Amino acid sequence: MLQQATYTPAADHPPPPLPFSPSVCRAPSSPLLSYPLPVIMGALIVGTMLFALMAVLAYFCVSVVWRNDKDSQALAQLSVILAAVCMYIMWATCYLHQLYPLIRPIKPAHLA
Repeated sequence: MLQQATYTPAADHPPPPLPFSPSVCRAPSSPLLSYPLPVIMGALIVGTMLFALMAVLAYFCVSVVWRNDKDSQALAQLSVILAAVCMYIMWATCYLHQLYPLIRPIKPAHLA
């Protein structure tokens, strides 16, 4: 007769360490809020301001270059706005996905 093996957490398998001290961590049910909010919002605000500044500068550069041809100027301005919005969304998505990766880092067997 085979006995069924049971799993019990043992002292030789401690829980993984927290990335921050427990006093700073938030509820683990929300992955984005498990990090301090000023860290997340500070970088997002600075990045947003940089993208907005670059978009405004590019918009006015395009306005100066194509000031005599109104049709080309309008198309170039639209292209600059769309490019800036797309690049900002890509940057913000990549930044936020770093905060909560889908796969945990896995140690190779020889390092474990």
